[in-house]
Amino acid sequence: MRDRIGRALAALLAMALLLATLPGATTAQATDAAETAAEALPLVLTLPAQPEGAVVADAASVTDLSERLTDGNANTRVPCALGETIRADWPDAGQAAGTLYLEWHAAPADGYTLVQYGAAGEELSRELVRDGILNRTFALEAGCSGVELLVGDGLIPQEETESQRKERLSEDRMALSGLTVYGEGVLPATVQQWTTGDPEPDVLLVVAQPGEEFTVFGGLLPVLLDHGADVRVLFMTETTAQARSESFAALYALGLRAQPIVAGFTGRGGTDYDMLRGKKEWGAGEAPSRVLEDIIGALRPAVVVTYSSDRAQENGMHRLTGEAVEDALAALAGGEETSWQPQKFYMLATAQQTAEAAQATVPDTAAPLVAYGGQSADALAQRALDTGYASQAVLRPQAAAGCAYRLVTSAVGADTGADLLEHIDVPPAPTATPEPTPPPIYDDGTEGYMSSGILIYNNKGFEMFYGSDSMATAYAETLNDCASQLSGTKVYSMVIPNHSEFGVPERVRNYYEEASQRENTMAVNNTLSASITAVDIYDALNLHNNEDIYFDTDTHWAPLGAFYAYKKFCEAAGVTPTTLDSFTKTSSDFTGYLAYVTSEDVLNNNPDTLDLYDPKYNYTCEISYDGQYFEETDSLNSHDESLGYAMYLHGDMGCVRITNHDLSTGRKLLVVKDSYGNAMGPFLGASFDEVHVVDFRYFEGDLPTYCTEHGITDVLFAVNEMAVNTEQHQNSIRALFD
Repeated sequence: MRDRIGRALAALLAMALLLATLPGATTAQATDAAETAAEALPLVLTLPAQPEGAVVADAASVTDLSERLTDGNANTRVPCALGETIRADWPDAGQAAGTLYLEWHAAPADGYTLVQYGAAGEELSRELVRDGILNRTFALEAGCSGVELLVGDGLIPQEETESQRKERLSEDRMALSGLTVYGEGVLPATVQQWTTGDPEPDVLLVVAQPGEEFTVFGGLLPVLLDHGADVRVLFMTETTAQARSESFAALYALGLRAQPIVAGFTGRGGTDYDMLRGKKEWGAGEAPSRVLEDIIGALRPAVVVTYSSDRAQENGMHRLTGEAVEDALAALAGGEETSWQPQKFYMLATAQQTAEAAQATVPDTAAPLVAYGGQSADALAQRALDTGYASQAVLRPQAAAGCAYRLVTSAVGADTGADLLEHIDVPPAPTATPEPTPPPIYDDGTEGYMSSGILIYNNKGFEMFYGSDSMATAYAETLNDCASQLSGTKVYSMVIPNHSEFGVPERVRNYYEEASQRENTMAVNNTLSASITAVDIYDALNLHNNEDIYFDTDTHWAPLGAFYAYKKFCEAAGVTPTTLDSFTKTSSDFTGYLAYVTSEDVLNNNPDTLDLYDPKYNYTCEISYDGQYFEETDSLNSHDESLGYAMYLHGDMGCVRITNHDLSTGRKLLVVKDSYGNAMGPFLGASFDEVHVVDFRYFEGDLPTYCTEHGITDVLFAVNEMAVNTEQHQNSIRALFD
């Protein structure tokens, strides 16, 4: 085992690629806005015959070897011995291949050879890979139509006896869990592109088994990544390949790019300390402290974090891991040739140590994180467990909260705050671009008055908001379920606040006990799965609260507010926003619903100005009442002033399709919206080849099928805060996917 660990470390340090740690909010691959989504190509697989009598663990239900490469289960795999090959070909020459994605059950100890072939069977390239990366992509050569994988260098001994041949073929020398070939374009966010990492990372977190980086250490990793730290994770045991695979996926989505290290212990013996202690080797061939000494000594992290070794530690695996790290660091510090120790060494604090504030450092995991769009570390950790650990779902794992750490040794002084990176030279943490201070909301000193359930304040009408976190969470879970049916599509969520948040002083909102739309939006965003990008428009709107971003006599926002929200969405989607002067503006008087329902003279006598923005770009607009039968219109907006707000996109249609004939980006957007989305439609049409605006209340049909048929690349759920907190509307959205 020592030799295997040494080879793995040598490979681990060989590349030393200088990649900056990506913020966890970035779950998709870096993209060019002009690129289309890459699709998986249909493959013809040629696989080695399974040795007679061989049984692949956890694969009893999988009879076809090829299924083991497509079932998404890292436990199932295709074994391959020296002298055998795993080959994939794609028969359609019209489908240009761009990327090969390999997912290894276990990285071959001696590496593997990747051979690429052209359409005529000619060899295009041959590469020996020994980097130890388990999930890896390869750029395919132009004209490549097939690939082949060989054990090691693929060379068979020229002279061998029959018994040696049988031994060679019976050895499970390498095992592959997944093989996918993608066409040209943007790879799905689920495709992991790990690196071997840099030497001397800022932090090494030593974890007993996958999942405990969140169930035991809570939001520590998001806090460290938000700080800009280079973090490595080391698992003592992987328990199962599937558990390791799930953890890798969750960590990649969080923003880690240096592949976690798996020490190689089996974890046999459960969590009983005496049993594990008696075995020492955890089912492997060497004591844990010696293995960790090699790994930590090669990495030389500035900070090491692990479990407590205190006798009060109930979990024997945790206690033994803590002891092994302690012993390894002591051995490194007392080295005969060169002594070394980390600048800081932390262990999880016991309950007593946590109570003694002077002995515990407690990172703030509840605060909003810049790199994650304002989400908290606690929410991110729980979301990782909820969405990424399918094999543990029955246990309903919970992320730890309020974790405290005891500073065991320090070469840089004691902690004075709640930062494990205090006194450590870490690259500057990401910081938000300072926004101008929002203008104060006008306060006339009164509380206004209620009329027919509508607040009349400062000669304006306002719907008050009384939603709840439970409804916000239910809405987010609805979107999570919907997004799971939109594979290969980028999904975004935009919660649109109503006017009261930006037109009524907080003092007055508190007087009427109005719920916070800001907090409600955060409850949505913190519950969204990692596959959904939250587009938070609150600050963008608040910055312009003294402008006409909402109507004063109606429930809706004005097109100027929709424009500011559109710009934030373009930023999130990686497309170029347009400007207001690229539209023709016409204006008319407008008295909205709030004036009608209240009959208040102060509203009826002070009509709004309704601005229409008609595109100057070359477009075609089609409308449908149900999303099934379309007819082309002369204009994107109606110019019948009697329709009021329904002038935007001709009102609440089942679907409005906008085709921009001046663009050819390959990006097609579908918007799932309520009436608020109408005012944003013309702006969105300027940034995508096609925009399909779907009203979830009137669209009939299956939305995933519609997205597939029309080549949709991006889906935006743009729903106002009131609808978000309405069960009927949640059910209507869900019905689109049933």
